[in-house]
Amino acid sequence: MANEEDHALVADGEAPTEFVLMANIENKDRLDGKLTGLLKASKNLYHLIESQ
Repeated sequence: MANEEDHALVADGEAPTEFVLMANIENKDRLDGKLTGLLKASKNLYHLIESQ
């Protein structure tokens, strides 16, 4: 019985960590996408200014 309770505590302790890691990965992916878009827009602006 005590062993089952220990497993339950471990499972409960690991689940929030997993969700935090997944959220961090999703946030990183979103941030990478935004940075890619910003870099592309910056290059386009640079080329537009150079063509004037």
